[in-house]
Amino acid sequence: MAEKNGLLPKEGKFAFQNVQTGRTEDSLLHHGLGFNTGTPYDDPRSVNSRNDDWIGPDYLIIADDPFGNLIALCIRGPHYRKVLFLDHEVVHEMPPTGQPLPAGVGIIADDFADFLKTVGA
Repeated sequence: MAEKNGLLPKEGKFAFQNVQTGRTEDSLLHHGLGFNTGTPYDDPRSVNSRNDDWIGPDYLIIADDPFGNLIALCIRGPHYRKVLFLDHEVVHEMPPTGQPLPAGVGIIADDFADFLKTVGA
């Protein structure tokens, strides 16, 4: 992650499996977030802080799509290392460690390296 530091291909297409329906859905990358880039809206710490009321400490937001949905890396718990799609219109609170993922969450990749391959980085 440090090597890419937010440098993800703009509009890289990715698919995710909706955990509630089991269907595969698609979206596009809009912004990749990076540490110490000079702009707070691109820094994962700032974005996580602005979304702290619902994202919780188990997830690190790493990107978004053009529709305002978030892409997060799970940093602890049973979904550790997975890259997740968070539908901002459906997900209002991420569960604590060990709880099932809620409706509106999709699994994009099993880890960050697979996510990079998926989006063509």
